[in-house]
Amino acid sequence: MNKKVLTFLGCICFLTSVAQISPDDMIIQMGRGLNIGNVLSAPTEGAWSPAIEQQYFIDVATAGFTNVRIPIDFYGVHTTGDTTGYATNNGTSGSYTGSSADYVVDPAYLNRLEEIIGWGLDEGLVIT
Repeated sequence: MNKKVLTFLGCICFLTSVAQISPDDMIIQMGRGLNIGNVLSAPTEGAWSPAIEQQYFIDVATAGFTNVRIPIDFYGVHTTGDTTGYATNNGTSGSYTGSSADYVVDPAYLNRLEEIIGWGLDEGLVIT
C-alpha cells in the first residue's frame, strides 16, 4: 500500500514540475508587451476606446512587441443576470449570489473574445 501511495505522489510531483512554466521563464517568454485597456472591460466594446481590430495585432507585432494583455470582465450586458451594482456599492455581498441563470455568459461575447485572442495568437503574440 505504501509503495502505491509513494508512486502516486511521485507521479504527481513529476507531472506538476514538467507541466508548468516558472514565473521567470514566463516573463522571458512574454517579453515586451502592452495593455489593451478600457476596451473589453467597458460596458460594451467601443464605449470607452475604439473597438479592437485585427490590424491592431499586426501593428503591435510589427513594432516588436511580443505580449498583449487584454483585460475583460463579465458584468452588465456580458451576462444574463443583473450585475449593475456589483462594482459600485459597498456592503452588497448578498447581491453577489443568485441562480446559475444569472451568471450565463453571453455566447456572442465569448465568440468575440475567441476572435480577438485568435488574432493575437495568429501574430505569434503571448496573450495574457
